[in-house]
Amino acid sequence: MKKNVILLLAVLSISVGLMGQMFQMRHYNLNIFEPEIIDARAEALGKTSILSSTGANFIFNNPAMLSNLKSKNIQISCRSIFGKTEIKSEYDDETYKTENEFKFHFKFNGLSFSMPYALFHNKDIKFGFGIGYRTYYDWGFNKHSKSSGDYSDDYDLNFHGGLNVLVLGGGINNKEKLYGGIAISFPFLSNVSSEYEDDEDNEKSDGSLKGTFFTLSGAYVLNEKITFGIRLRTGFELEYENSYDMGWYGMDFGIPSELGLAVEYKPKTNLKLYAEYLT
Repeated sequence: MKKNVILLLAVLSISVGLMGQMFQMRHYNLNIFEPEIIDARAEALGKTSILSSTGANFIFNNPAMLSNLKSKNIQISCRSIFGKTEIKSEYDDETYKTENEFKFHFKFNGLSFSMPYALFHNKDIKFGFGIGYRTYYDWGFNKHSKSSGDYSDDYDLNFHGGLNVLVLGGGINNKEKLYGGIAISFPFLSNVSSEYEDDEDNEKSDGSLKGTFFTLSGAYVLNEKITFGIRLRTGFELEYENSYDMGWYGMDFGIPSELGLAVEYKPKTNLKLYAEYLT
């Protein structure tokens, strides 16, 4: 049993992340403001999450569905990033090539607990609540980059951390037909660090991130085959403070609100189809 659990965690944690070019500061991958999907099933189903999440992980993606739980539930999430990219371009009959090797980078990125709760004697009204820890923005990777051409470059860049949040929330439903829920996410152990090294320089930096937002969600079961879902994440100010060898700097990013609409369709008892629209 123990070997099976270890094997399962290893398989679910493997996501080959082939990242692209960096921004001007060479510290971030191109999807730095894309929220992580903390749920193995939802990640596998095209990164849908509003209705396709499971168990306690609904605290992150749709707290309304916590009221549908039948028992206590604990989930652990992990991920790993590794792989290679090769970028080629031509300019003035010259060919430029950049090879990026992302060395194995493992991370524990989610933990959630939830349970149903009977508040009233009315059997038609059901509650559920949960608590969770998740990596909302995952900026961690280990990269070795090598470029050829007039602007040849060879360097190592290791980046760790991102926006980690503690999430508290709950949901309610009426006759398992109409669902509603709310969760609050606030920064928790949300630190970042980086190290850049080439033939001439070795630069290190440490920083922190702050940002608090709410998640409002709901669902409506139209019939045995069709369920609709909705999620609204409020906008927030992401505060980034960083110190490095040469000094200190801070930046604020305005993160807009996100609206998501989802549908679950069950043409057969053993088949489900999911679709989502996200702003």
